[in-house]
Amino acid sequence: MQQESSTHGGATRHGELLRFEIEVDGSVAVLRVFGEIDLSSRSAFTRQLDALLRDSVRTAVLDLRGITFFGSAGLAALVDAHGTATDRGVTLRVVSDSRTVLVPLDITGLAGELDIHPDLESALA
Repeated sequence: MQQESSTHGGATRHGELLRFEIEVDGSVAVLRVFGEIDLSSRSAFTRQLDALLRDSVRTAVLDLRGITFFGSAGLAALVDAHGTATDRGVTLRVVSDSRTVLVPLDITGLAGELDIHPDLESALA
């Protein structure tokens, strides 16, 4: 897989940076996200999600295991990405084994709408 890295230069809550790693292998793309997704980092997260869902991708995997905070802005961006993926015929899979991400997804009902996996291996299978 081809790998690209980028870091969102703005500080998120508690001074952490939001960092991204994207890997593309043919029609499969994996976006790994590290840090906090809140209102101050939503635009950077959204830009990366848009890149993940580009036209040549058929399967997009969003790896959120490195997330330390997942606020309403992250939930909203994920809802938008799910809609975009559906419109483009892209299979979107979310990877998380963390309560930080899974609890908000469960409380909002998004867990039932998204294809969620506990690890990258199962998401890529």
